[in-house]
Amino acid sequence: MEWYITALTAIGGFAFGTLAAYINYRLSRSRIGSESLLAVMATNFARLLVDVVALTAAFLVSRKFDLPLFAALISVAVGLSVCGIAFLKRLTNEIKANDAYDKDGGE
Repeated sequence: MEWYITALTAIGGFAFGTLAAYINYRLSRSRIGSESLLAVMATNFARLLVDVVALTAAFLVSRKFDLPLFAALISVAVGLSVCGIAFLKRLTNEIKANDAYDKDGGE
């Protein structure tokens, strides 16, 4: 297989993994203030489902269009992991900023 097909598959997979990580970030962000254990567990389950759907879609697309499977799956996993960490860092910074704002009395 040509090298550029592998490279394009990896770039597309990384972009798709990044999209899935962003969806996970939005799911987590929507439940920040939740006190319910069930809501937290449901959010974590939804995040896992998003990860599984992203990896399954990468597998099926690579099989359908005869793309290199290793490039698709690894790049989606790297996009999920690296961008997931970046979005988690962003989320924790938002939480810290809100906590500092609340401690100051909203001033």
